[in-house]
This record gives sequence, C-alpha cells and structure tokens, in this order.
Amino acid sequence: MTTMTLYRSPFSSLLDDFFSDMTPYKRGQSTYTPVANLRETEDNFLVSTEMPGLNREDIDLQYSDGILTIRGKRESVSESEDVKFHLKERSSCEFRRNLAVPGVDGNAIQASYDNGILNILLPKQETSKPKRITIGEGKNIMEKVSEKLKAIGSK
Repeated sequence: MTTMTLYRSPFSSLLDDFFSDMTPYKRGQSTYTPVANLRETEDNFLVSTEMPGLNREDIDLQYSDGILTIRGKRESVSESEDVKFHLKERSSCEFRRNLAVPGVDGNAIQASYDNGILNILLPKQETSKPKRITIGEGKNIMEKVSEKLKAIGSK
C-alpha cells in the first residue's frame, strides 16, 4: 500500500485557525455542538438543528422544567487491517445541547429528522399564549380600585 501525504500550506493553516471558531467542529477535537435556530409563533416554538452524519436512533430528546435537552452520539469509522486512513478528520463524539424554552406543553412536543436536520415543534401552554386585553371606557381603573379599597376599609 502506498503512503500519501497531505500537503497543507502555511496560509491554509492560518485560515483554518482563523475560521475554526465559526464552525461547530474544532480541528483535532472530538467535541461537537449542533447549531440551532429557535423561532416563536403565537402558538408554538420551533427548533431546527443541524446534525449531519447521525441516524435518528442516535438522537435523544427530553423536555423538563422549561429545558429542551438534545443529546446525540456519532461513531467514527475505524481502521481495519486492509484499510488505512490517509486523512481522518471525522471522529466519534457525544454532545448535549440545552435550550431554555419555558411555557411548553411537554405532552404535545413533536419532532422529525430528515437529511441531517432535526425539527422540533413545541406547542405553548394555554397560559403562555398572549392574551388580548380589552380597554374599557369610563372611570380610570385606579379610581375603581381606590373606591373598592375604601369600601373594604370602612367595614
């Protein structure tokens, strides 16, 4: 088997170092944090995360006390006697991502995973949804409260 050497110019190493903080993967480390978007509508929260290279069975979702926890594990391909790596940048990793999403109906959460994208729908509890408050006519509300307090005090 021939040995191949990957040439990396000093300039390309400099660029890798500069941009390494902008990517979820760090060269030479086995840590990974999936990037996420958290959006809100009137009735739901929507979370989308990028998790390429994982199978649906490798992802675990939990919701407790206003925290959505996303866990996952990716196994790397290992060398065998007849196959040698010349370059191996993908590695095994486990990750855990916690997102604060309060006021969710935990029994109604739905999730789907397709083409490396995990989408999670978190319906809001009725108490978390915005309520429209009508503005009445007549006396100032503080005057009404003051009148009620005077009536209670005179008893």
